[in-house]
Amino acid sequence: MHRKPTAFLFLLAILCASPALGAQSASHRPEGSGVFGLGLVLGEPTGLSANYWIRNDRSIDGELSFSFNNFFLIQSDYLFHFHGLFGTRESFTQHLEPYLGIGGALFFNTASSRTSSTYFTDHGSVGFGVRIPFGAEWMIPSSPFGVFAELVPGIGLIPATFGFLQGGIGARFYF
Repeated sequence: MHRKPTAFLFLLAILCASPALGAQSASHRPEGSGVFGLGLVLGEPTGLSANYWIRNDRSIDGELSFSFNNFFLIQSDYLFHFHGLFGTRESFTQHLEPYLGIGGALFFNTASSRTSSTYFTDHGSVGFGVRIPFGAEWMIPSSPFGVFAELVPGIGLIPATFGFLQGGIGARFYF
């Protein structure tokens, strides 16, 4: 039972130490566009996606989405971007922004009744979980668009402890 908190604290320590890793990175946000992107993500869950760059190597993203497991979700993450992680010699990798982050999710039960009490025990229940997203966004050269893919393992903490896995592909328009 002590493994989950230990692994979580280890990952948190790595993320807090990462400013030194990304200090030399330069952002390749869409040329001629702003720092705020809005778009769609398809997968589990599916919905609206937003990203706001707060520094060249940091951003905050968020989603309003619906899960096929009868949940409405509101989630947000603090992302660390590692430009150049896959090299910068090729045109594709020059505009690729890999990332790793930590965030939270609020789960709202939308089913009128649940046959499984693994996550929630009654209609209208609300839950909270911690997410650890990793993925990459390709900033299309000379365009205000970014295309991304991510995989997000997580752990639900309230009202019960449960693991979950999310993932999706999406696109954003940057203003």
